[in-house]
Amino acid sequence: MAGGKETPRQKMIGLMYLVLLAMLALQVSSDIMFKFIQIEKSLGAMVEDSNESSKATFAAIEAKAKEDGREDALRALEEAKKLDVLANEIHGMITSISTTLVEKSGGVDEEGVPTGMKDPEVSSTILLGSTEKGTKLGKEFEAKLDAFTKMVNVVQKDVAKLTGGKADAYAKLNLTKDAKEDPFTAKDPNQRGKEFLEISFGHSPMIAALAILRQKDAEVMNLRSKILTAIKGTFGAKDIKFDKILPMASAESKTVAAGTMYEAKLFITASSSASSFVPVMYNGGQKLTVKNGEGIVKFRTSFSGAAVKGNPNLKRKSWKGKIIMKDGAGEEKTYTETFEYFVAKPVLQVQSSAVAALYEQCGNALQINCPALGADYSPSFSASGAQVRKGAKKGAVIIIPNAGAKGVSLTVRSGNSTLGVEKFKVRPVPKPRIVVYVKGRPADLKQGIAPPRSIKVKAEITDTYFKTNLPRDSKYRASAGKVQLVRGRRPVGGAVSINGSNVKLGGMAQAAKPGDRILVEVTNVQRSRYAGGAQNIRLRGLDGLVVVPLAK
Repeated sequence: MAGGKETPRQKMIGLMYLVLLAMLALQVSSDIMFKFIQIEKSLGAMVEDSNESSKATFAAIEAKAKEDGREDALRALEEAKKLDVLANEIHGMITSISTTLVEKSGGVDEEGVPTGMKDPEVSSTILLGSTEKGTKLGKEFEAKLDAFTKMVNVVQKDVAKLTGGKADAYAKLNLTKDAKEDPFTAKDPNQRGKEFLEISFGHSPMIAALAILRQKDAEVMNLRSKILTAIKGTFGAKDIKFDKILPMASAESKTVAAGTMYEAKLFITASSSASSFVPVMYNGGQKLTVKNGEGIVKFRTSFSGAAVKGNPNLKRKSWKGKIIMKDGAGEEKTYTETFEYFVAKPVLQVQSSAVAALYEQCGNALQINCPALGADYSPSFSASGAQVRKGAKKGAVIIIPNAGAKGVSLTVRSGNSTLGVEKFKVRPVPKPRIVVYVKGRPADLKQGIAPPRSIKVKAEITDTYFKTNLPRDSKYRASAGKVQLVRGRRPVGGAVSINGSNVKLGGMAQAAKPGDRILVEVTNVQRSRYAGGAQNIRLRGLDGLVVVPLAK
């Protein structure tokens, strides 16, 4: 599609490829697209929070370095400046690229939702180009991430020299992994040979590209925050001049996904490794383990409480820190402070061939994942209107809707936290088609057959999806009905009952004449259920009626 010396046939193939991609994009569920919007917005909130936190940390580093005037303090300040500048450049570039993607795909609607969120080509056009090796902008973005990775390693090693810590904490850090370097794609033959830009932005919906960009933004900001916190820790408390004592907390992130662990260090600004007074610290009424003057705060979060205004997927929470220590005169003092944090609603991913509706009284298999929790994801399930059975793999669940249920509400929990409630409609099982077999073959209903001594009456499923994906629920058998020989408008002889597939016709074959008809009427079939037992399905009218003519 790039022009040049392409033949008309090659151009036509390229055009058909683009049309196919557009059709595939249109088939993607809008629900899934809105999940990407939620992910992008939640990550954006984390980035903004990290930015604010890092600004405060950087200001503290700058003020302290200038106050002390020590060589190591000034050197730490220079390291912080380099890292901060590059991180802000990447943040600005990601914001600019995101804005371009939204504008090029049609902008946003009245509610602020991108109108072109399903566009499969805009991210490829802007970041990959016709060669799919990267545009100037795409290569510049990748180079910025690589430069940041390199700088993090250099700065971390310099900080390690000042603090005596490990010098290789980020030696394996890589923000631009290609297919063979990423464990999620290394074994996927469809991703073999692909580089970072193609894996991230190649022919994917525009909203997915926005989420990936924001993910990289969050990774960069989190790394900057960790390094700045480490640099801040290079200043010795014994050199600090202070006129008041305040409890402080340094959280790994002020915004966490519900169900994950909130982690922070509670400390006091006047603490010193040289002090003979060891503080006692609490989170509410829970006593904390104190290491090097810092209390280790760790507790599992839940998605409860007041929502942030304008963002129902973000809850505002707080915890209360208390520090008890003795002053220079040996008098015990208590210091308290309340610290705010935010809990983001985790996004559940429901994987199934048909998530819109479940089949009544059938074992519907679903796979429910929550990427935000990572290794902490340990799901349990409960449902209204259905039985629930846990699958063999983590996140796998079998849902068996009750008879007559119109809908099912599936509650997903991890640990003591409710992650969300997924709702499904319930559809009835498909009715079978009645087929009459004679001597192993379907009866010829047009030309007719010779009078048989026996027939087989089978209830067969024509719904391919149901038969393929629910094999334990798609076995039907004719369980009630009758077979009657009919001549003209009048029955001849008595009827033979149907109770299973094999039906012996007795003397019906001797009484039959050319032009007669064998009337097969099935009134009930039984379906074997995933949960055990059988479900009776009534057939009425033509659903269970088959007329087999006898050849003249």
